[in-house]
Amino acid sequence: MQNNSSLIIVAEYICEMEEKHGLFTHQIDGVYWWKLIRDPFSRMLVKSYSKKKQSNSVSKKASKLLSLDGIRKFTKNVKCFVKKTDTIIMENPRKILYDGVYIDPYTDDLVSRLRDSRVNYQIYQPYYARVTYKDQYDEKRRYIIPSISEYISRKLVLKFHPLELDENLVAMFEQLLERFNTKLDYRYLIHNAIIQFRQDEKAYYSLFKRSKASELYLICSYGKEGIISGAKKAGLKVIEIQHGLITRYHLGYCFPNDSVPYFPDQIHLWGDYFKQVMNAELIETKISGNQYLKNCVNQISSEFKTDILIISQPSRRDILVALARGIADTFPGLKVTYRTHPIEHSEEAKKFYQDSILPENIEVVFSEDHVYEQLYGSDIVIGCFSTVLIEALAFDCQVCVYGSDGLELLFELISEGLMTYIETLDDLNTLLGNKASHKILEDTRLRLFGF
Repeated sequence: MQNNSSLIIVAEYICEMEEKHGLFTHQIDGVYWWKLIRDPFSRMLVKSYSKKKQSNSVSKKASKLLSLDGIRKFTKNVKCFVKKTDTIIMENPRKILYDGVYIDPYTDDLVSRLRDSRVNYQIYQPYYARVTYKDQYDEKRRYIIPSISEYISRKLVLKFHPLELDENLVAMFEQLLERFNTKLDYRYLIHNAIIQFRQDEKAYYSLFKRSKASELYLICSYGKEGIISGAKKAGLKVIEIQHGLITRYHLGYCFPNDSVPYFPDQIHLWGDYFKQVMNAELIETKISGNQYLKNCVNQISSEFKTDILIISQPSRRDILVALARGIADTFPGLKVTYRTHPIEHSEEAKKFYQDSILPENIEVVFSEDHVYEQLYGSDIVIGCFSTVLIEALAFDCQVCVYGSDGLELLFELISEGLMTYIETLDDLNTLLGNKASHKILEDTRLRLFGF
């Protein structure tokens, strides 16, 4: 199977450019700026080059800083009230509901082990994160409140002190933008990233130094370069915990053989498969497995049952709803369940689905319970590029990838036959006619999830 996708074309071109110009060693005012913009700049290129029109009708609720919960979080502002600790954990801001409590599935097992081992730890959380008022980790949780003065300072510098770039860099960017027939304000992107980096590095260095911690665990290292640099300068070992799909073309993780600045010291991966797609020479890796997924696979028992489960992706909602309608009309004897994304639980989003005239054999689910309960009772799971698709393999679901986005990101798993790419309802009909077992082999589960 050949793939000439925009994502792969952009990723390969970026890697060639990095090698030619030595971008990872290039500094502007003492900052390795390329690492700061590599991932967001590449995403902008992919979006512009492929000319994807995304549905932006899903709204996110604004955080209420003056609510009771907001006031409570201000009283636990880690920048003002630093506590000494051994280990700091920066949780994922998106939580899931598990046994009546919102948790971070990626760090929950780590926190439990630290607590059982009586290690002194603190949890740092963005102020906007959704967390219950009280849970078993509440006394250990501190909130990171944004600095208004830093924001104002950054805007003033951007406006009155424009960034100067040397002619070679300007020529490189202009050639790159011409290659992909697009326009992007790379000067602003670089300048803003450098200022944000310096502010984060300074603030977090001071914070980590006062905490006396020796190690920092975080989720998703790209976009946190200032935090990582501040932590390392304060003497902390930085460890990342895998939070989603890693592919050869994910520019947040796959790099050339050069040393990469502002990168964690170690990354804990689910399985060997993800170590193989990364350049493991750049970073110490540890196969820790996906313990939360393992617990759910072994413990979940649900009465939920559906023939086809469709996993919504907000930016691809329109094509997925159209697919769901087409499946339900074509196969009226099948039960189709459409699982909404957590950010689609607003009244506006619910009204969209209510106003959509859907066949009777489609059920739209807005549940805040974890999607694993639906995976447990599903025969076929369809989506574009959600991490849920790879997790569905652990539940022995037949996984179908729909749309060019998924083909780009999940290309290798499709090529291995672990997932099926569908373009039309005829492809799905062929799949439904194949009664062969889709239970994945034990060594495949171990390679992907570490159990």
